Amino acid sequence: MCTICLCSISHYVTPELLRRRLEIRADEAENLEDSSCEAELQELIHQIDVMVSRKNTEWKQHSQSLETQLEMRELELNNMRTCLEQKHNEVGKLHQQLEDFGNFHREMIHKCKERLKSFKSDLHKLQSSYEKLQKHQLKHTRDTCKLQIVGENAESHSKPKMLNSNLEAQSSDAYWNCRKHIELCESEIKYLKSCIESAQDTIQSDETIIEQLKLSIEQKTTDEELNRKDQQNLLEEIKCYQRRCQKMESEVSELQIELQSRDDLLQVTDMEQKQLHRELARAKESIMHKDRVIRLMENKSLNLMTDELTYFKMESENSLKDLQASSKTETMLQSDILRLNAELDLSRTYCMQQNDELTRKEEELQRLQNEHVEGNKEVNKLRDCLSQKEQSHCSEMVGIRAEVSNLTTELNKKEITIATVTEKAAYLEKQLKTELEKREQILVEYRVAKEQLGSLKAENQQLKKTLQALEGRLPLIEDYQVKEMQNAYMASISKLGNDNKQLRKDLVKLRAELEMSSKASQEKYEAALRHTQQAVSEMKEHEDRQVQKLRQENEQQMSAMKTKLDETIHHYEGKIRNLQKDHCIQNSFRNSVPGFAGNKSREFSPERKPNPTKLLTANSISSWHSNDSASEPFPGVNIPAISPTYVHPEESFLPLNPTEMSDISSVTEHFLKEEEDRARVLEKLLNSHIDELQTDSKRIVKMYAGAKVDMPATAGLLCNRKFQET
Repeated sequence: MCTICLCSISHYVTPELLRRRLEIRADEAENLEDSSCEAELQELIHQIDVMVSRKNTEWKQHSQSLETQLEMRELELNNMRTCLEQKHNEVGKLHQQLEDFGNFHREMIHKCKERLKSFKSDLHKLQSSYEKLQKHQLKHTRDTCKLQIVGENAESHSKPKMLNSNLEAQSSDAYWNCRKHIELCESEIKYLKSCIESAQDTIQSDETIIEQLKLSIEQKTTDEELNRKDQQNLLEEIKCYQRRCQKMESEVSELQIELQSRDDLLQVTDMEQKQLHRELARAKESIMHKDRVIRLMENKSLNLMTDELTYFKMESENSLKDLQASSKTETMLQSDILRLNAELDLSRTYCMQQNDELTRKEEELQRLQNEHVEGNKEVNKLRDCLSQKEQSHCSEMVGIRAEVSNLTTELNKKEITIATVTEKAAYLEKQLKTELEKREQILVEYRVAKEQLGSLKAENQQLKKTLQALEGRLPLIEDYQVKEMQNAYMASISKLGNDNKQLRKDLVKLRAELEMSSKASQEKYEAALRHTQQAVSEMKEHEDRQVQKLRQENEQQMSAMKTKLDETIHHYEGKIRNLQKDHCIQNSFRNSVPGFAGNKSREFSPERKPNPTKLLTANSISSWHSNDSASEPFPGVNIPAISPTYVHPEESFLPLNPTEMSDISSVTEHFLKEEEDRARVLEKLLNSHIDELQTDSKRIVKMYAGAKVDMPATAGLLCNRKFQET
């Protein structure tokens, strides 16, 4: 409190005024004037009490405002910590989402591989069943050939019966075999249709999953934008904290200036004490001189000196009273000095505490900035991981889609071959029906021929009877008729044999065509698989190269920026050290100045009288210097404050030039501007890189979405059931 009031007194009572008042008192003591300094001392004490009370209230208000500011800053720091904890929690959640997405992606790949294996096994089973059918048909053809050979080797009179029975058996067997083959083909077609429907369902489920993934990607982009906005807000808050720290540093500098002004006032009080001691010594000398005069006057004339002695006694009593009052004032001043020293110590401790709090808060701000930078790095790493996972997922989906498209093309080819086989089977059924109808007609003709033969036999018996009667008349006629009948029968048998041979040739051709189509489909399937595997490997290599290039470029840019930052920091640290050294030299020189000024003031002549105009000018100059020194900011540089010296303007040294102060502030402002520009450049580079990655991912998604629209309806056969289970 007293330190603050003394600081305020320094604006009203200058050292020159005090020195001149002391000179006035010394002149009055030497001239042995009866006037005392009690009225002036009382006025000064009254002014000091008023100013002390005023400054006490101001100091209390200022301390309360500082406490409220400290509480507000602590609350802001707590809010910043909570925000950072929330960001850390969000980063952990993103890590968990990435892990879940990776596990889900691996499970999907595993399930797709299992579906491919099952589909390959189904294809293998179909091929084996088809080969079994071919073997069965070959056996059937061999049996028919054997039966034909046996029928040809049989006796001529039993040929028609055997041929008819064999033809009936063959036709019935072929009919039933064709029916079975057609039923098998229909069942396979139904199975393939069900597979196609399931594949369509899987495609629909894949589309829904892809849409969900797109929505999740959009949500992640929105979350990233929100995180960017939060980061910008945090940067703005950090800048506000830096400004507040600068303000606190300026306040600390002002407090240091006030302390220096208080030191100057203490020096002035010391000067006043010394001057009072001198006045006491002079008063004692005057008293001794009076005693000597009294003794001399007693020796000369006692009568004349009685009045003078009484007068001198009164004067001596008055002087003793003055001396006692001056001693009392000395004791009061000493007590005030002790009290002021104690309050100075308290103010210094308070300033030290405030400096410690400021350093602690600066460390906390630096730690928060470091944590913010680390959070940004983690977010960038997570974004890189997400982009890599999305690219790998897209490439794998492209490979799966290519495989599915190849399989769908093969299925379409198989369906086409099955359709051709069914058409050929229908054509063969029609041919068999026509042949059966022909054979039925032949059987009808054969029965008619049998009936005719029976009638002919009856007629032959009758004719035999007649022939017996007519022996030797008609042998030539009978031989001719029998030969004609045999020739007609052999011609019909030869026609039937030719038809059977043509049917066998057609069956052999169909089998050869089926074998060729199966071989061609297998070769195409293998070639398509090889092509897809090569394309997938090339895509992976290309993406790995791009990722490595981007990483190398980012590392080079970051290393270059780090080197530049280190160089600039070292450069400006050297400048700041040089400035601090110059400042320390100037401060040491200025600290030596007040003693020199005091010595000069001691050597002034006592006959010199004060001038009120000079007093006013000195007051105004000292107050102007104190205000300028208190209001001079030093942001960003830890330079000690300059103490103003309240001495005579002709004998004092000036403080720092405004050009030097402006140079220091300009250097610090230039350094801060460069750091802010570099931070902005880094932010722009990172934002541009993130935007490029987002545009690439969106472009890839659009490309594969368009490819998905162009794919056939059977493109998702591999992932149907597994997606439905999940």
